[in-house]
Amino acid sequence: MKILTFDVEDWFHILDYADTESIKSWGRYTPRVHKNVEQILELLEQHRQTATFFCLGWVAAKHPEIIKMIDEAGHEIGSHSFAHGLVYQQTQRAFEADLHESMSTISEVTGKAIDCYRAPGFSIT
Repeated sequence: MKILTFDVEDWFHILDYADTESIKSWGRYTPRVHKNVEQILELLEQHRQTATFFCLGWVAAKHPEIIKMIDEAGHEIGSHSFAHGLVYQQTQRAFEADLHESMSTISEVTGKAIDCYRAPGFSIT
């Protein structure tokens, strides 16, 4: 893992906000993740730096081109969960299913194994 890291999620993946806490509601919002990731990648390229990007599996499923851009730029990609849920609010089975779904979705896009994880809201207690 690189020392410099970024979470790849969209503005509506806010924790603890009832209107956006359900994955079912996310389709109502206009994504901004493309522009933000592009700006970060441009800055990193200018400064010849690499980073680890912790990506939501949901982003990989809905916007695989973003994951491909990160991968093709030579950065490491890790999981930031699939649905951005707080770990301590999930059962063990739900956590395992979410983690598996995120890792397999990201891996399908990159063709590479995913071997690092960052919990949403640093919620591993």
